[in-house]
Amino acid sequence: MNTRIFHKRIRKAGCVFLGAVLLLFTFLPAAQAETDLTGYITGTFAGRAAHAAKGNDLLADADFLRLNAGTGTGDWAAFALARYSTVDAAGKTVYYYGGDYAAYRAALEEKLAEFYNAAGIASGTKLTEYFRMGLVLTALGGDCREIIAAATLNNPTPLKRQSIITLDYALLSMSALALKTPENASHTPQEYVERILSLQMADGGWSLTSMLGGGADVDVTAMTLSALGPYYRAGDQAVTAAVDRALALLSARQSGSGDYATYGLMNCESTAQVLTALTALGIDPYKDARFIKNGKTVVDGLLRYRLADGSFTHAYTRDPENDAAEAGGYNYLATDQAAYALVSLWRQQQGQNALYDLTPDLGPSFSAFLSRLISAVRAFFTRLAALFRPLSQTR
Repeated sequence: MNTRIFHKRIRKAGCVFLGAVLLLFTFLPAAQAETDLTGYITGTFAGRAAHAAKGNDLLADADFLRLNAGTGTGDWAAFALARYSTVDAAGKTVYYYGGDYAAYRAALEEKLAEFYNAAGIASGTKLTEYFRMGLVLTALGGDCREIIAAATLNNPTPLKRQSIITLDYALLSMSALALKTPENASHTPQEYVERILSLQMADGGWSLTSMLGGGADVDVTAMTLSALGPYYRAGDQAVTAAVDRALALLSARQSGSGDYATYGLMNCESTAQVLTALTALGIDPYKDARFIKNGKTVVDGLLRYRLADGSFTHAYTRDPENDAAEAGGYNYLATDQAAYALVSLWRQQQGQNALYDLTPDLGPSFSAFLSRLISAVRAFFTRLAALFRPLSQTR
């Protein structure tokens, strides 16, 4: 046998063996990273509960339920807690953090019914209240599809009269609940998508004040990307082009510490929204070079705002737009947004549905296995191609 051909075959065999070894190690779970992430999440919940209910479980505390169910003060905490869950072999939801979820669900159902009976779906109604309560109630096992359909698909209010945030939450809710469009619908999900895309600014982002000039807002842009996530993952060409422009903007705006600013103030919530958006799009923030600056990821940026008790602060400098937020002190909104951003990352790493995808999850063992297998196979072929490239160049 020709010596040169023999050496090539030996090298190829070695590459295949090495690739198999790489595949094995890629498939093994990153146990330490996963342990750290779960620790951050449960620590966030514990810190939130300590501040909200004097150390008691906030979802079971009677005063907390009475005052906060159906408000932004309570609902996002409940949402984060509910989404930190999986399903057992029997298909039953298992929550990783103790709590009386039934009590909160009952209180929220009552608040949603009260709001609907009082406000209806008339022009001028604050629709985002419906969408927030609907998302949380569904995550807790309730069913409010009829009300959410009335506020979205069957709402006669022209889309041009709705703000970008309202449009985002409407699209998010329709996708999250997998609503079916009736034949006589006032609006279709596609019309919401088209209206959102029409509001994209020249710099690639979105803003509540786009008509007044100025650049895009990080929070609004990230929220919009979360809403467009299902369409981006499905390969919609118009959405993909718009999302890629927005991602370029967010990449450029990321600081060297991994975090983000709004109106010039580095803060927790903006960073949390970007992390949530990346996972909604199926982007791994640990690996995407566009969102790693000086070796710091968006996750690192978010954890900058984590306090000793596990909760989060809004910012380390005074926010002139938010006098209620103490610089460097506990902030419930920052804590809640950090919590669900970390949960969104955990769900991605576990191979579960995206944070806002409230359709039933696969069983935990199969979904985690499938996610790791897909990642492992992709990594294997990428590395194998790199190993074989020098061989092709010698021919």
